[in-house]
Amino acid sequence: INEYFNEEGLTATLAGRNNLYYHWIKELPYSHFAGGGAALVCVLFAASVSFRSLVAGLFACTPVVVSTLTIYAIMGVAGVWLDVGGSMFASIGIGISVNFAIHTLHRTIELVRDYGEDIGVAMTKLFPSTGRALLFNFSAVFFGFGVLLFSQVITLFNFGLLVSIAVLISFIASITLLPAMLILIKPRFLKPTAKTEPAPEELEITMEEW
Repeated sequence: INEYFNEEGLTATLAGRNNLYYHWIKELPYSHFAGGGAALVCVLFAASVSFRSLVAGLFACTPVVVSTLTIYAIMGVAGVWLDVGGSMFASIGIGISVNFAIHTLHRTIELVRDYGEDIGVAMTKLFPSTGRALLFNFSAVFFGFGVLLFSQVITLFNFGLLVSIAVLISFIASITLLPAMLILIKPRFLKPTAKTEPAPEELEITMEEW
């Protein structure tokens, strides 16, 4: 427009759908990171209030941050551009993926702080019960969003792919990285309370009963 139309006595401006698309897409990266950052702050606040500890909230957010950063790395290596559909993965992925960390952290705190279990022993009691529930939760969410991989619309395909990978990474980090961090760091919020009671015996179900 500036080269061929804007001259003395003739002025042209860009309008219509192309102008709308230009300004809309131009703001997409900023809105994407703003939305993802807001979602992460909300998750940190909710987890900190729930566990009554800012440090516990940071632990709960660790698998989510790991999964989100890994997704960005995968997008960079694979050359996946941030489109309208893919831009939603961060906010939605953070909200969904934090479930695994919260359940893991809550059960660990319950065993160690409330029942006075050694953290190593607590982990052996964590996975047969809560770990199984996490696996079912992960399977439902992962395959639910995985259905979008059969879509012929590239926007929906990218969205389903990114969210599914984010959920997968967060699940793995919640059952591997998070327990390892708790064992190594031994944060103060895991300190047993003055009055502890024995942990209830886990209900064991045989394959035949299941």
